[in-house]
Amino acid sequence: MGKKNPARHEMLQATMSQLEQKFVNHREDLVSKRSPRHSVIASDLFNTLAAIQVFLGKTAEAEKTIQQGFDF
Repeated sequence: MGKKNPARHEMLQATMSQLEQKFVNHREDLVSKRSPRHSVIASDLFNTLAAIQVFLGKTAEAEKTIQQGFDF
């Protein structure tokens, strides 16, 4: 997609980066147990964040997220 429509690709990258940051913040809340519903949303959050990180090419960070999900 980046070669065919670079502007759209940049917009998608920016959107995914913003989404990743929101999920990272939620992950930190879960890990520190600040979220009152942590056990309900943990699995989906960790899986979605890892998928976003893989999309962004952050495989090492995705591996960390997956490991945190297993340890949670």
